[in-house]
Amino acid sequence: MMSIHLKNKEFADYMQRNNYTFYSLADEMGVAPSTLYRVVKGERGVGSSFIVKLLKAFGLDEDGFSKLFEFAEK
Repeated sequence: MMSIHLKNKEFADYMQRNNYTFYSLADEMGVAPSTLYRVVKGERGVGSSFIVKLLKAFGLDEDGFSKLFEFAEK
């Protein structure tokens, strides 16, 4: 079964470029910082709502999906 995972290096690069901390990014996305932390650590999967919110926070459109996420075997 395939699942969607965050590309951590690219995520960190986008956070730095946009001057986000975990707390400020979580606030911008409207999610709890612990949710963001668990996704980054791979302890929590990502859903469509999370993906849309993260892309929007980084100023990316749907074409930005492949920059931040990848499909992997579960």
